[in-house]
Amino acid sequence: MTLSDSQSAGTSRLSCRSLAVHAVGAVAVAVAVALLCPSLWEPAGDRAGPAAVTQQDPAAGDLGRPVALTAEERRLADQLYKQEGFNVVASDKVPFVRRLPDVRPQLCRGRTYDTDLPAASIIINFHNEVWSALLRSVHSVLARTPAHLLYEILLIDDASTKPELGEPLERYVSDHLPSKVTLHRLKERHGLIRGRHWGAQQASGPVLIFLDSHVEPCDTWIEPLLQRIKDEPHALVCPVIDNIRDTDLAYQPAERVAGGFTWSGHFAWIEAGGADGKLPSDEAAPVRQCGVTYRVLGTANQLFVTG
Repeated sequence: MTLSDSQSAGTSRLSCRSLAVHAVGAVAVAVAVALLCPSLWEPAGDRAGPAAVTQQDPAAGDLGRPVALTAEERRLADQLYKQEGFNVVASDKVPFVRRLPDVRPQLCRGRTYDTDLPAASIIINFHNEVWSALLRSVHSVLARTPAHLLYEILLIDDASTKPELGEPLERYVSDHLPSKVTLHRLKERHGLIRGRHWGAQQASGPVLIFLDSHVEPCDTWIEPLLQRIKDEPHALVCPVIDNIRDTDLAYQPAERVAGGFTWSGHFAWIEAGGADGKLPSDEAAPVRQCGVTYRVLGTANQLFVTG
């Protein structure tokens, strides 16, 4: 589904399952390019939940490697792929917090960040998301976000109909997650954009960060985003987004790209560069772009509310 205490934003990566990219409005965006390093967190344990088709394996997907399946598991995975669009069996085997490889440019690894960065409200909208993918998103955010930078996590259920996302999810949030994580229900379908706007109205943190419900943030993912918003309060920031392969959950680093548009007006990833088409010599420097993907983005709460 990518971003430290200096005055310039570092590079930050956020893994996200591959998705179709829709056109968005043309806005000036400062990109905080992403930072990855091996996780220092242990797996969250065997909490596969009522929707799991297999049990978690602590070694599955370690360091972003492909998840191996037996012949029987592969047959089941093929059936579920038609329904969910990715390998659910592999997802259920991978721990809620797995180690990921460090693919940062060398310049990014020594970056530091201000100690007084604003805290963020993380807004995760979902509709009938796979149990393991949703909870991996939440646990990864909790494990890899410094406590003082995490104001809250809002889970916005956009009228899901899967049974496990009803009372079982409410019990899981209550029994296994900290009070910073809250579950909110929409009584009827709002869709992604209206649902996120509704979620933003419930948020109280000084910064809003919108995430898809199938992401794996890496270590030091949030600091560059918050640094850029602190330095440029009117910036809308988007990280470089790596890929989690749909067939086996292998981690695939992305190229350094920026949002742009084709001659037909469709959103597309293009080679990152400034007005002259050249990249800054500092690989950790933010890059302007004319469009931003809806999958992961951050902005000041006041800017989002007032426009």
